Amino acid sequence: MHRHLDRVPRRKVLLLVLPLVLPLVAASCSGSAGAVHSAATPSSAVSAGSTSVSPGSTPSTATNGQAAIPAEITRCAMAGLAVTLGTVTTVAASQRQIPVTFTNRSATRCSMYGFPGAQLLSANGATYDIPRSPLVSSTRIVLAPGANAHATLTYLADDTASSSDFAATRLGITPPDERSSTVLPWTYGPIVNQEGATHPGTYIMALTPGA
Repeated sequence: MHRHLDRVPRRKVLLLVLPLVLPLVAASCSGSAGAVHSAATPSSAVSAGSTSVSPGSTPSTATNGQAAIPAEITRCAMAGLAVTLGTVTTVAASQRQIPVTFTNRSATRCSMYGFPGAQLLSANGATYDIPRSPLVSSTRIVLAPGANAHATLTYLADDTASSSDFAATRLGITPPDERSSTVLPWTYGPIVNQEGATHPGTYIMALTPGA
């Protein structure tokens, strides 16, 4: 078990989040309803005013006050998704961001809503649950075959390689409301260990359309 540290001065963290830790098995956000977005082609992003649901005779479902989607469009399952990490960008000092992209590799449309579960793992089996950030509102996303959605993962790199860092080697990702996960190589070095911190510099945001 790692010590709970909050080593990073607030001036080095541009984006602050609530200390809500999301385990590897994720539950989608069930807050206020969001618009339904549709991604019709790979890497497409739909504007906030667009919707893939039209009124009429098509049966629809709605839960937890979320926008309705046609009943035949089911939740995106891990078996039908490909998960990849995008290009790293620097936010400030040692804080960096990387998109976690989900691609619908099935033959049918599926929907996603909320936050993926994200957990770093070390070579010796230690785990680090990545908190979720409220900076991006959850929205229902409908993915056509081949289309993408992504969640931005912000992390605080420990460039000093101190003994108090978390030496991550892998990243476990679970789609919203799923129990199955995938594990990706983590090649971006150790992160500052801030488990239990009030304003952690490592967190993940809600899913948005596009890669």
